[in-house]
Amino acid sequence: MRYFCIAITILLTGCATTQEPNYYVSPSEYESYSCDQLSKEMHRISTKRQQALAKNQGNSIFDTALKAYSISQGYGYSDEKNTELEALNNTYEVLDRLLIKEGC
Repeated sequence: MRYFCIAITILLTGCATTQEPNYYVSPSEYESYSCDQLSKEMHRISTKRQQALAKNQGNSIFDTALKAYSISQGYGYSDEKNTELEALNNTYEVLDRLLIKEGC
């Protein structure tokens, strides 16, 4: 019984140590860009961001139904983040700050 408890503790500890993905975007990646390049990159990211948002909203009805069912059955629900959208949001924010900083 003692070994069983130790094995369960180790197993549960291993499951609890998942790491959050890093969505950090370094401003230094875009510092050498001209105002025109920054604007074009921001437009490109903005388009991708809108597509990811539309895709995410399309899944929201299904996610809401799944959430309601899971909770009603006592399973709980883990709300996963959209990693692509998080990365695009951070890139957009960095580009916006650089555009302001450069006075474009």
